[in-house]
Amino acid sequence: MNFPLVLHYLGVMVGAFSLTVLLLIPVAILLGEWPMAVVALESALIGMAAGAALYFGTRHARGEVYRREGLAIVGLSWLLVPFVGALPFLLGGMVESTADAYFESVSGITTTGSSILVDIEAQPRTLLFWRAFLQFMGGLGIILFFVAVLPLLGVGGKTLYRQEITGPMPQILTPRIKDTAIQLIKLYLALHVLLIVAYILAGMGLYDAATHAMTCISTAGFSPRNESIGAYNEAIHWITIVFMIIGGTSFILHLRVLRGGIGLYFRDTQFRWYIGILLGAVVIQTIVLHASGWREGLSDPDGFHLRDVFFATTSIMTTTGYSDADWDQWPTFNRVLLFLLMFAGGMSGSTAGSIKIVRWIVLIKTALHQFVREADPRRVKLLKVDGKPIPLKVQSETFIFFFTYVAVFGVGCLLLTLLMPWQDFVSSLAAVSATLNIVGPGFGEVGPELSFASQSSAAKWLLSLLMLIGRLELYAILVLFAPGFWRGR
Repeated sequence: MNFPLVLHYLGVMVGAFSLTVLLLIPVAILLGEWPMAVVALESALIGMAAGAALYFGTRHARGEVYRREGLAIVGLSWLLVPFVGALPFLLGGMVESTADAYFESVSGITTTGSSILVDIEAQPRTLLFWRAFLQFMGGLGIILFFVAVLPLLGVGGKTLYRQEITGPMPQILTPRIKDTAIQLIKLYLALHVLLIVAYILAGMGLYDAATHAMTCISTAGFSPRNESIGAYNEAIHWITIVFMIIGGTSFILHLRVLRGGIGLYFRDTQFRWYIGILLGAVVIQTIVLHASGWREGLSDPDGFHLRDVFFATTSIMTTTGYSDADWDQWPTFNRVLLFLLMFAGGMSGSTAGSIKIVRWIVLIKTALHQFVREADPRRVKLLKVDGKPIPLKVQSETFIFFFTYVAVFGVGCLLLTLLMPWQDFVSSLAAVSATLNIVGPGFGEVGPELSFASQSSAAKWLLSLLMLIGRLELYAILVLFAPGFWRGR
């Protein structure tokens, strides 16, 4: 492990990210919150000083960024950068402890959407803009932005890109990783402009439209309103549903559709599963609500519940975390189904978190193949996705990922119950699921109408770590705790 080189690039990451805090100065001035401009300047200077210390302290570092160094840069960057992101919250008086500030920052950067804030609308609008901007930056990944704008990463850019474009079989559009990254960022920005315009036309103000666009495309979920999307009209709800689905779809697929036509969506196996699971869950839940005559936790107790169900299902499956109704009051069947959807996620290469649809496809196809072989050992069938064989290596890695994911979830639940012994079982289970799957709100004490403020400081540090593990799909964080990772090449 080339430690000086890793620290050198960490200095670049921390320093470059600190520059983005300066964006809050004009925002604060435009919003008439001058004290927040001072907070932004102080935060940026502290972050840049830390980045400069790392960078110039290792200015003589030499060597290439190989896979080991790339993993270390990614993992450590995601651990360190949230401290810079937390500075405006801490210095601006929005929170009282480092644990709270770091939790809110990690939740933003990982696009989780879990929050410790009880009264969101009482906070300075500049800091609420910063929460949204953190999720905007985290949507396609901080490292992905740096791969595009920092060519000095050279060959190591492929390793960094591999950690950001999640899923077992990441794809590129062009031979050069940097070119693919730039195309993805252009699409990401274009979708934000489109959504801001749609929100304004539907009746939102510019500030609310901008902050919600930054947290919708990134499937993140922070809102400047206490009622989240529930504070707006029905047209805005449906617009949000559409763009949450877009955010949960592979951005590589979006780019291919722009080149080859909309039919490419429906020729993509993963997209068909993604939409099929989503629509199937919506239909089933709507039927259950109407058949039971349920009225609790719905935006219109006497109306047709399709919109509420469609919104909640999309929000949870895409790991966005917006709310327009209190799904924690719905029938047990609906809540269990929503809980299970937390582990589905969106498509590989999207801004959504969780296990991802493509891994479920591989898992299910491999399991069914094994059943067939048990019944007829002589039958040989090649497993395929979109007409392409699934390599044995990918099958094996998918099962290992799934086992590790379940293990992390189990250990997280045990640790949280140790740290929060007075909390009920459902709330603890939901808190771990909501953070590891980067969903945002959960059930019980961390439901859509509440926040994570009830968690202890130690619990918040644990849940922050789970958000980072979930966002980077386990390995880039977990390897940092393996002593052998730091020894040798």
